[in-house]
Amino acid sequence: MFTVVAYHKETRDGSVAMYEFETLDELLYHIRGFDFVDKYGRQQNKFLDSTICSENDAFKTGSEYYYSNGEIYSRPISYLYGYLTYDSDGRVIDFRNRKDELYSFDYKAYSNMRYAARRDSIQAKYNARDAMWEKKNRLYEGEKYWRYYRRIRTTQERRYAADAEHKPHVRCRRNTTNLPDNWDELLFRREKSWKARDKKACRQWGVSIPKHFGTVKASVEAGENEWEDDGT
Repeated sequence: MFTVVAYHKETRDGSVAMYEFETLDELLYHIRGFDFVDKYGRQQNKFLDSTICSENDAFKTGSEYYYSNGEIYSRPISYLYGYLTYDSDGRVIDFRNRKDELYSFDYKAYSNMRYAARRDSIQAKYNARDAMWEKKNRLYEGEKYWRYYRRIRTTQERRYAADAEHKPHVRCRRNTTNLPDNWDELLFRREKSWKARDKKACRQWGVSIPKHFGTVKASVEAGENEWEDDGT
């Protein structure tokens, strides 16, 4: 474990910024990110130029210029500046004395490895997302009369919106950035189709008509639920 204290950087709560690195390669990769070439073509490193050996070296003094009553004045100020590096035992590390180790580090190979790891993690996340949506949009066998939300089919419209010939005629609401996709759909849920209702549920709101309508009439004397022939 390595810790880098940046005295000239502050966090939101006003404290000094601190960065932690698990391995030496991560720390070397971070330091090599400060490499630059000056106007004379010499290789320089801003981290090494700002490295300090103790906390007392972080206190710097300088001059601040300000304008008042048409005149320019200067006043002394003090500020914190510098990088201080500690190892896991709390000892200070000065990489200005370890430049051979620093510049023998293969920065490009380590960068490619980090990029490959990040790419694989993102691909794994997308694969898990696609698998989830495949599961949610698939009709399971044995579940009759159940329906699931389908995929939003906007591929053809996206092609027209991206085509240079049709693009001037596409309104802003239907361009490639505003077209919806599967992730803009409502959350997955299962719904029963109207076919899943039983016979009673299909007919409970219908109007009951007598089988021999016009040939029979209701007899009040016989009762509400009884019918008698009128002789026709």
